Amino acid sequence: MEKSEITIYDIAKELGISASTVSRALNNNASVSLKTRQEVADCAERLGYRNNPFAANLRKGSTNTIGVIVHRLDSLFISSFLSGAEKAAASRGYQLIIVQSFEDSNKEIANAKTMLEKRVDGLLVAVAKNSDSVAHFKPFNNFGIPLVFFDRIIPNFDCASFSIDNYSAACKVANHLAEQGCRNIVHATIESTSMVYRERERGFNETLDRLNIRHRTVIMPNIDFDSGKELANQLKASGQMPDGAFFSNDMSATGFIAGLQEMGLNVPDDVAVVGFNNDITSRIVKPNLTTINYPANELGTMATNHIIDHLQGINNLYVTNQVVLKSDLIVRESSERHKA
Repeated sequence: MEKSEITIYDIAKELGISASTVSRALNNNASVSLKTRQEVADCAERLGYRNNPFAANLRKGSTNTIGVIVHRLDSLFISSFLSGAEKAAASRGYQLIIVQSFEDSNKEIANAKTMLEKRVDGLLVAVAKNSDSVAHFKPFNNFGIPLVFFDRIIPNFDCASFSIDNYSAACKVANHLAEQGCRNIVHATIESTSMVYRERERGFNETLDRLNIRHRTVIMPNIDFDSGKELANQLKASGQMPDGAFFSNDMSATGFIAGLQEMGLNVPDDVAVVGFNNDITSRIVKPNLTTINYPANELGTMATNHIIDHLQGINNLYVTNQVVLKSDLIVRESSERHKA
């Protein structure tokens, strides 16, 4: 016999509260305490209740705010994303509430609770590097609040996401460095549970394995200028300086170039260097930095409009669950070697 669908009356009976309270809780109504809203969300998840988020988002009482949780506000990529997101939101009568996790999953959990308390209409998230749980985001689904991950996404979670194909981007970098004659290449990244960095490493490794070119991954504490420069010093001290290097972002690649130049090494003839994101730093550093163009501003515009379209009943956020933007390798002087 087919199991009947769970209703709000089942949740009400389980918790010993009225069905109207359950309904208000599932709609994130501020008249219900956050504690009760969370208990209702947990019970709904446990019993297998399925809300209709598309219909729920047409509810009254909108705050006309979109929450944004990012890992760091001082990231040039994030700044560009927020510029696109804020412009899109303002043009349609919405405001952004922006918080940062400082790459700390516990802070991210606290941020998620804050967004529920603020009764945001939708939420955009780039997760912290060590975030390995989705539990703190489930209430948004249960309350019918549209949730979109961008850049750093969590796989196998029922929500929309916006990103680029990090695997193919890394393949392009690896092939380019191989074409420039590099035969001992490092991939400089950070320790992270994020699919972003794992997919880049996978593309890098598989491409160079196929080409039978020596390669390895080195872990930096952060992806900033100082970490890149320190890595240059560490590689020199270890006697394991590569002839090609691929960095997780442009800022750390820029620091690496500065460190190499202080040693008297030539970029790209001694070490060819490639970054990621196409930040403004890539066009300021000398030599100009080869990088992957990641259209952060466009990403912010698209993700924000996608949420607002859903809230206004124009489109259903969950019909197109994953949006993958195109990325291109921009070849500049830092990796393009002079060929005879």
